[in-house]
Amino acid sequence: MATHYETLRVPPTASRREIRSAYRQLMKGYHPDVHRGDPSYVRKAQEVNAAYDILKDPARRRKYDSSLAPRRFREEQRHSAANPATKEDILEKAVVEGRRVAVSYVNLSGIRTRRTIRPFVLFRGRQGELYVRAFCELREEERTFRVSRMSEISLKE
Repeated sequence: MATHYETLRVPPTASRREIRSAYRQLMKGYHPDVHRGDPSYVRKAQEVNAAYDILKDPARRRKYDSSLAPRRFREEQRHSAANPATKEDILEKAVVEGRRVAVSYVNLSGIRTRRTIRPFVLFRGRQGELYVRAFCELREEERTFRVSRMSEISLKE
């Protein structure tokens, strides 16, 4: 079953203005008068109208959002169990929380190396390649690492 946000094709962070705009746009396409009472368009227009009725009122929207929280949590849990964290997810978490990361990578000389780093910036190069700027604890210097060269990444306590 689609959420009201999905019905109106807006993100959960949408403003009231964005919700109203999406509602008006969808109703132009689904309005029963435009389609001579076609039952499929009548049903779709009712769904859009019901979603808008809840999301346009701030109090009803808060109540609706709180009822979605357990559902979102279950979906996130199912997603995280099916898809283990990617390198980018782990590094992003380390940057946000200020945590150290143990990385294993192949350096430019072709030697497999293991380091403990404290990442502080993730960025993409010109080719779309992901890089991390980090403080390397062993050498006590800042370095840039290409994430695709990293074979193992784990958060440290």
